Amino acid sequence: MRKNLPQFEQERAEKLSEIGGYLRQSREGRSLSLEEISAKTMIPVRTLRAIEGGDLKQLPEPVYVHGFIRRFADSLGLKGVDVAGEFPTTMAMTRSHRRFPWLGLRLTQPRPMHLYLLYIAVIVVAVNGLSRLIEDSAPATVNTANLYEEPLPVEKSGPVPDQVQQPSSAKAPSRPNGTDKVAPPRPASKPVASQPERSQRSVEVSLTFKEQSWVRIVTDGRMAFEGMMQEGAQRSWSADEQVVVRAGNAGGVLVALNGGEAKALGAPGDVEEVTFELNNPSAALPPTVLGSVTTTASVIRD
Repeated sequence: MRKNLPQFEQERAEKLSEIGGYLRQSREGRSLSLEEISAKTMIPVRTLRAIEGGDLKQLPEPVYVHGFIRRFADSLGLKGVDVAGEFPTTMAMTRSHRRFPWLGLRLTQPRPMHLYLLYIAVIVVAVNGLSRLIEDSAPATVNTANLYEEPLPVEKSGPVPDQVQQPSSAKAPSRPNGTDKVAPPRPASKPVASQPERSQRSVEVSLTFKEQSWVRIVTDGRMAFEGMMQEGAQRSWSADEQVVVRAGNAGGVLVALNGGEAKALGAPGDVEEVTFELNNPSAALPPTVLGSVTTTASVIRD
């Protein structure tokens, strides 16, 4: 045992010299002085200098040196536990650490500045791409809502001309019994008369927004629109039987029925709901829709 002691001390000194050189190189690479390291670690400057120089004679017991190396490495941003683990405090440690693993320790050194700039550029590009993706997807949802709402009046206006044209085609054969010259003008006059009938057989509600307001539109029991409308916007909805309008700021919404006079839906800031129905031939549109939470208006049908 005594014969191996000098060899053990020599190996310990070699390890300390390697560790000290590595710590000195890391410290100088960060432009730090021993005084600054001493202020961070509370280790005397002479002890730090002895560690970097591999001078065991100027250092205390190996157990304390092990702790000093760990704190020294931590102050440089290194893994102090790994660095201090390379310093043998017992003879058994020298058997398993013949070479200092420089490769693993050098991986913890600071990376060049250009790598950090590259990381920042990648982050900026990713954020810009995400923001553009969100902006592009926002108007797409509005367009799909408009496409869903617009076909409603087109589908409902289609059957009406068919009903008008069928009587005209049925009446056309009855005209040859009279004069042939009288037949052409009358079919030409009937499509003109069919246009007011078409407007009177549906409910069309037009909204003009003097102020910003939330609004919900239900046509014939189906949700047609729900959302926030900005000041100055104008929208129209039509239905066969019923249109229900509910607004969060009734005073900022003007409503017109079938192209009639526009009137305020209610008082400013009030939540109002108005139902326009086509089910009572004897009823007429009230002069105003103010003063009630739920109001029912009917359109005159010939």
